Formats: sequence, C-alpha cells, structure tokens
Amino acid sequence: MGYEKDHANNVRSNIPLNTEWKYKRLTIAVDGYKIDAMIMGKESTLGNGRWLLASNGNGEFYEDRLGSREFKQIVSEINGNAIVFNYPGVGASSGLPNRQAMAKAYRAMLTFLEKEAEAREIIGHGYSMGGGVQGDALNDHKLKEDVKYVFVKKQTFSDIATAATHLTNSRVLGFIVRFFGWNTSSVESSKKLQAPEIIIQTADVEETIELTDSSKIVHDRAIPAEGSLAKVLLDDDQCPKANKTFFGVREDHMTELKSTSFLTNKIEAYLDA
Repeated sequence: MGYEKDHANNVRSNIPLNTEWKYKRLTIAVDGYKIDAMIMGKESTLGNGRWLLASNGNGEFYEDRLGSREFKQIVSEINGNAIVFNYPGVGASSGLPNRQAMAKAYRAMLTFLEKEAEAREIIGHGYSMGGGVQGDALNDHKLKEDVKYVFVKKQTFSDIATAATHLTNSRVLGFIVRFFGWNTSSVESSKKLQAPEIIIQTADVEETIELTDSSKIVHDRAIPAEGSLAKVLLDDDQCPKANKTFFGVREDHMTELKSTSFLTNKIEAYLDA
C-alpha cells in the first residue's frame, strides 16, 4: 500500500479529541534513536493496570491502528488501555527498520509498561509481521513474576522465509530473506513461551471456532496455510499446547474481525486463571 509523505502526521492530527478516548503521545529512546508511541485509554481505565501492547503488520502506522474499529473494540471489551508505536524508520520513529531494531523497540515498550506504567496485566497483540516482532523480542526478555501476561498472534507467519517460499513457489526469495538476516521466526519463540498464547488464523469456517488440528487452515490472502504459525505449531507434536489456544476465523488477512468477543473472552479467562 502506498502512503503520502506526511501520512502519519495527517492521520494523527485528525484524531478526534472530543470522545471518551484519551491520548498521550510519548517518545522512548532505544540505542540512540527515538521511538514514537501513543497511549490510548479512557478515564475509567487509565489507572487500572491493564495494558495492551500492539505491534504492527508490515507497512502499518500506529496512527491508523488508533482509528481501527476492531482495535477499539478489543481495548474496550478487555476494559483496558493500549500503547501503540511505530517501528524504527517508520513515521516519526528514527533509526533503521531492521529486525534487531524492531525487536529492541518492542522490548522497550514492554519495559515501559512493566516499570513506568506499573502494569499488572499485559496483553501483547501482534498482527502479521507484528507477531514475528513480538516473538523475536520475547526471546531476550525476562517476564516479570508479578505481572500477568497473555500474548496474541493474529495471522502470523511461521517464519518469513518459509512464507515467502510458499507464496512465490520459489526457494530463491526464501534464501534471500535468510541471507540478509530478515528471517524472523515465530515458531521457536512460541514453543518456549511460558505465558498463555492465543493464535488466530484464517480457516475454512462459517464462524469462529477453536482449532485442535490444522485441517481447516487456508491461505489468508497474504500467508499460505503452510507458512502460517498456527499450522506449523498444530502439526508439531513436540509443541507444548497446554497454555495455547488456536482460533480459526472466517476473515482473511486484510479484513478486520467482525466480532472480537471470542478473543477478549479468552484473554479474560487466561488473566483470571
């Protein structure tokens, strides 16, 4: 998708400020560069310690996420707050958008919530590539014992190289991705994750269902079934699944979820456990 030069600024300047939603922009320093972020919440929730940390898909701006019906619905239904951010080199965030920098930026947001915001509950929500960034970041982050966590990966690839190979029916692109160090993988991180995890993928279903095998998973218009995190983990007998829930949804990669209650109800159940 192409964007005008000042897309992020234009969208941000048009955020309505006369609603129940309150916003605060902040800058977080990471390794000498600056990450542009925004806090979103309501007066009734801003002090309750429940936070959702969103990591964007490829080419997304947090400014667009703030106006998303699905996103606001999720934050409202969990009765929480959200922090969104742009990856290095995107929007007003400085630096270069490489794999290591993106993971560091995510960890910086997570640390901000754990220390500065004094979060008691953190829901990490990674969409598409954002699920891979989340996984990369968690490989080198020790979760706090006094914080409850739930991590969501929506329509996320198993790893970029595999998804690229299946998408193009060519091993060349997968090799290029690996060669330049961009092969973000969600699989091993997910298998090691001790916190509860919810994985959502497009499936051949009439309505959202919980998946116990990968037979219904389909190409979601961006990620082939074989390149999806959900299928790889469901097909892996060595993957511990006791703390994981897999959902098959009708919506494809480019479509917002019509209903989010299946997700938010599961988040609440994990947090209350």
